[in-house]
Amino acid sequence: PIDRVFSKAGYGVVITGTLVRGRLAVGHSIFIEPGGIKGRVRGLETFKTQLEQALAGQRLAVNIALKEQKPLNRGQVISTSALPVVQTIIANLQQVGPRSEWVKEKELIDQEVRLYHGTAECLGHLRWCEAIADVDQRRQLVAQIALHDPVVAEPGDKFVLRYADEGITGGTVLMTARPRWLTRQKLNELAKKLVTDDSVGAAILFVRCASQL
Repeated sequence: PIDRVFSKAGYGVVITGTLVRGRLAVGHSIFIEPGGIKGRVRGLETFKTQLEQALAGQRLAVNIALKEQKPLNRGQVISTSALPVVQTIIANLQQVGPRSEWVKEKELIDQEVRLYHGTAECLGHLRWCEAIADVDQRRQLVAQIALHDPVVAEPGDKFVLRYADEGITGGTVLMTARPRWLTRQKLNELAKKLVTDDSVGAAILFVRCASQL
């Protein structure tokens, strides 16, 4: 995820960020999303030390050559492979603490929210929300969030969600696409399996629903 972009004399465009997974090396072709931008890594540096290759967890400054002179911004993501860009997220939201302090689903439904994912900050609209389970003193809610702008997100990604004036919760992306044939009832059944790490059961249910078309 990109957290800063600047130009340096003699180098050109430089972005900074933390490599969250995989590796990045000088000469790698890269994709930058959202935006559909392609480029190449010209140089890598961490704490004033030049590198030929970087691994996950390292803080980096990346000098890049762009094929198109499009603007880069905080919140975009660079990768060595094509990235999924989405505007709809099905996620589970967690609430921690005494039951008396848990927010009711109806207090979250149909309101504007602000989603923080990676270094991206996006406005969105929480379409609906339903309670699906209580696990280890955490209340699990499944919600559909429609974002105003696209983000790079995949199932399993963590995020923070702000709502109302002071409301805040954390969540995990369950799905980034919802087929029209997947009813809300079936989606909630699927979400329960995903939240409890029953990926095999979730896959079977998904295929079964698709086969009933």
